[in-house]
Amino acid sequence: ANATLSGILQISKEEMSGLTDESKRLGAETAKTAGEVVELQTAYARLGFSQSEIIDLTEATINGSIALNAELGETATLTGAMVNTFDDLGTTDAPRILDVMSLATAKSALNFEKLQKGLPIVAGAANAAGISFTRTTALLGKLSDSGIDVSTSATSLRNIFIESAAQGLNYSEIIQKIKDSQDKLTASNDEFGKPF
Repeated sequence: ANATLSGILQISKEEMSGLTDESKRLGAETAKTAGEVVELQTAYARLGFSQSEIIDLTEATINGSIALNAELGETATLTGAMVNTFDDLGTTDAPRILDVMSLATAKSALNFEKLQKGLPIVAGAANAAGISFTRTTALLGKLSDSGIDVSTSATSLRNIFIESAAQGLNYSEIIQKIKDSQDKLTASNDEFGKPF
């Protein structure tokens, strides 16, 4: 596993001693084995993170995967994608990202699989529209609580963010206009060309 990781990072085994030491330490101190830690380090390496960034991300990902009841590699892939997508997030924000996702699964109808499916659909448009990761996750949670399929809600949110930007408006302003309307379906259709 370490040979695969060093190949992805394009460094020698000796040069990745920091990652090796980290996997041994976390394998001894957490519920995960050193081999499982290397698996998540490999997932981050495949996403283009450097050795020091992977070290920033690793321990929080282990804790988050336990809280989310998710596989380490899948947790790493989703967390890394959010760091790569949202301009205001960095590798040191991993604990906050994982806390937000864990809280969303505890306080809404979302689970890890729904986050894994919905966040990548909406994240790029949310970032472009200036909507934070936390707000995006909360919106997905609220829609999930209403029984809306996550791929439908994520796609609809993405379209709302794109259409709002095309109109030069903040999505919150458009949503408020719809909310204040007597006929919300018609108002939604007027704003977005279809009901959401």
